[in-house]
Amino acid sequence: MLLLISNRRLDDVKSGSGAYLVTFIKSAILAGYDVRLVMSPSTAFGSRPWATLDKPILDRVTPEWPSSVRLGSTFVSTKPLVWFRFAQRLALETARRLKLTKAKPVSLLSRIPSASEQAQLAAVVRRHAPSCVVVEYSSFAPAFAHMSQVPGRGVLMHDLFSSRADSFRAAGKKPDHGDITLAQEAQRLASANLILHASMNELQRLSPLAPNARHVWMRPTTTARRDAQQSRPPAALFMGAGHEGNREGLNHLLADIWPLVRARLPDAKLIVAGTIGDGLASENGVEAVGRVDDLASLAGPDRIGLAPIRVSSGVAIKVADYMGLGMPVIGYPGGLDGFGSELDSASIRVHSTEAFADALVELLTSEEKRRARSEAGLKLAETTLSDSGIVEALAVFRSPSKVATS
Repeated sequence: MLLLISNRRLDDVKSGSGAYLVTFIKSAILAGYDVRLVMSPSTAFGSRPWATLDKPILDRVTPEWPSSVRLGSTFVSTKPLVWFRFAQRLALETARRLKLTKAKPVSLLSRIPSASEQAQLAAVVRRHAPSCVVVEYSSFAPAFAHMSQVPGRGVLMHDLFSSRADSFRAAGKKPDHGDITLAQEAQRLASANLILHASMNELQRLSPLAPNARHVWMRPTTTARRDAQQSRPPAALFMGAGHEGNREGLNHLLADIWPLVRARLPDAKLIVAGTIGDGLASENGVEAVGRVDDLASLAGPDRIGLAPIRVSSGVAIKVADYMGLGMPVIGYPGGLDGFGSELDSASIRVHSTEAFADALVELLTSEEKRRARSEAGLKLAETTLSDSGIVEALAVFRSPSKVATS
């Protein structure tokens, strides 16, 4: 058995780090594990005391949520602390709407769980006696100090919080989570023996400080949608969920990059897909299409995937999605560095607003260059991005003969 301990809401896992979690679960099942999802009793509710688990999760794993009551697919917290946190969040939102404060809520993801929460999780682990326990984020790794009897103690690192804090400061912003240094983050991981990184460059940064663990790059997987390739009117595309890094990137795109493009190509079109576009006006060549059920409707070499990400950590999953959809990609290092140099044949890495606009104009006006980048991305989707790379890493904690081969 493998216990996956999550400390965040999982009501939408179709994009962002939620998609990574589904990839991980698929890999754990391929490695021969019966996977049980354990939700952290307090932190996973965030600032709302009820939550659902998205269908891609419920279809694959058995959930367990201590200190909650299940009503169908909804879990309701029985912990007073969670309800108190909800009241605090309501008060803050009311004050923000009345313009009494500009303060923003701080993410709980980087906080180490309380002693009582760690004790509850350790009790669950003792009851199941799993071969492997994997927690999300470095913040929950200190709980391994109570689980030394478990052979596999892994951490799924969607983000290196110290890198995320650095990127926020570099952009002149306050980190949206508790601040932490790289050395402090490495210390949290002292009891882990397997660290699964979403980002190649974060793996390279952290691994020298955590030499007792095996470090594996869990690259995002995607499927090459050759079946959906067709000619469409050339357009740029930005897609994603409504988190802070995406909001900053979209604001920069609309305020700084897009005006330069439209000045040279007055008929240029920009499509914004996903919840990041909620409330966005469709003007100046911008079309907000909201959540898209089938991304194949956006696919093809004439749609140019944009990753103007400057405030980030982990890896921009949208880049892998773009390539699976057959799109050429343009991005800042913040959107591409998580892949190392693996995707350079299909993407254009730029370092300034002007260079971003130049690259976009070039692709919008050159069918030949769009086609070349598109084909390179599809090939990467069929090779580099076809395997998460972690089945073998997980399988070492159980009998190799039980590892699935399909």
